Amino acid sequence: NANNLDSMIEEIATASVEQSQGVQEISKAMGELDKVTKQNSIIAYETSQNTKSLNDQATGLKTISIKQISK
Repeated sequence: NANNLDSMIEEIATASVEQSQGVQEISKAMGELDKVTKQNSIIAYETSQNTKSLNDQATGLKTISIKQISK
């Protein structure tokens, strides 16, 4: 039946558009996740560097304190 065929073709076309929109949304979400992941990586690196710096400063203060107490 031609009406059924037209209806099926229309449903397939609608489903294809919806699928395409879904893929675009997923692609956008993946791009946002990638951006956030990179930002988190930078923050983690900076935190690591700051922790090392604070540890070095604490070690220096400890050394100074020991020298002052020894006097």
